[in-house]
Amino acid sequence: EEMNAILIFQEKELSANASMAMHNLAMITGKLGKTANGLIALKEKNNAHGIFDMGVCHKIGIGAEPILEEDLQHRMRFKWKVDELPFTINSVYKIFRAGKIKNAFIFGEDPVGCALDKQDMKQQFDRIDFKVVQELWMSETALEADLVLPASMPWEFGGSYTNSQRKIQQIEKQLEVNITDNSFTQLVKLLAKTAVNDITTPAQALEEAISLLPRRGDFMDLHFQFKAKDNENRQFDFGCDLLHKTIDEEFNEKLGW
Repeated sequence: EEMNAILIFQEKELSANASMAMHNLAMITGKLGKTANGLIALKEKNNAHGIFDMGVCHKIGIGAEPILEEDLQHRMRFKWKVDELPFTINSVYKIFRAGKIKNAFIFGEDPVGCALDKQDMKQQFDRIDFKVVQELWMSETALEADLVLPASMPWEFGGSYTNSQRKIQQIEKQLEVNITDNSFTQLVKLLAKTAVNDITTPAQALEEAISLLPRRGDFMDLHFQFKAKDNENRQFDFGCDLLHKTIDEEFNEKLGW
């Protein structure tokens, strides 16, 4: 009955289907799609919201617009100067579990070290022929890699973050790194080898992302999602992040938790 209400919850405390139920609850009580109302899902890891908004999920594109939306497909073709885009969408998770990924570039993640079932994750990881890991220091995942690249802290190359209110916050480079190429430059050079794009700075990457955001100011994919059962399938602790894992473990150790 509250006129203005915001529902806030931690994603790590709920399953994916329970999170969908929260979305349904916000809709059925009229708290979605209106000013000063809504749903805020607190992520376990910084910028997790941002990477989803940038299209890491196979079903949604930049700005959480459905990847097969005709308007988005048109903008992507125009931006990337291609005549056609893939007609199908594939779950990276399913491809990974099926052993179909032969080469992998892993950055900002420690799937082996943070997995709840480390043995299973290591077995799946071993099926990849060539593994490149970009990491701040040696993680359990990096120890399994064929090639390890030295990563940089965010303030050493700049970029942007998306907060839980889906606001993009740009940060500037503050310090020089003592390695030849920072994390972003390494990725740029790798993409140049595959002729994917000609982006050379974080600002250009952000400009491209902004150009692909939904054009229609009233775009919002509001619909109920019904699930017959729960799906508690959490796979990682610490947001699958080595830095997060290190800080949490040291914090708990110092407090004797």
